[in-house]
Amino acid sequence: MSIATSHAYVERVEGRAGERAVIKGTRIPVWTIVECYQSGLTPEEILAHYPQLTLSRVFDALGYYDDNRQEIEKDLAANRPPENRES
Repeated sequence: MSIATSHAYVERVEGRAGERAVIKGTRIPVWTIVECYQSGLTPEEILAHYPQLTLSRVFDALGYYDDNRQEIEKDLAANRPPENRES
């Protein structure tokens, strides 16, 4: 069952990616796109790493992050390597 969001290219699906927000039609979590962007990649450079995406999908993922910052920050923290996690 898909959980509706107000973003055209982002969804949360029961049983997929731990019900984390993903890019529709993929298994790419929004937090992954945000992590790439925060590391300094431009949206165009993110496409080089994920050629199955479009700029619209990348920008929508970033917009979803802006609208749901607490949720995605939690996902980012949970997916950091142990040595980089804050106590």
